[in-house]
Amino acid sequence: MKKVISLVGTFALPLIALAQDANTVLAKLSQILGLILPILITLAVLWFFWGLITYLMGDVAEKEKGRTTMIYGIITIFVMVAVFGLVQLIATTFGIGLGTSIPTPRLP
Repeated sequence: MKKVISLVGTFALPLIALAQDANTVLAKLSQILGLILPILITLAVLWFFWGLITYLMGDVAEKEKGRTTMIYGIITIFVMVAVFGLVQLIATTFGIGLGTSIPTPRLP
């Protein structure tokens, strides 16, 4: 776990150190997630179809493994799309659009 934290910190430190404020950090993270999310959904769909092929072409033991893989693929796709939808709902509710910055509070 410590290795993962240090690895994430290594890659995130330049992003945070060169940032001018929190808005640019959030915009950069949004940009990165916007690129990664379609790839992850594509991998989950391929994982589901791999389970389907295993289920259709395998014997009894392989059918059980294929069924399990399909179930996990469906759960994975559902969770990713649900989280994406929830984030979009929250962003719309608070008036945060794609490509815009979060309004920072100012003292009067």
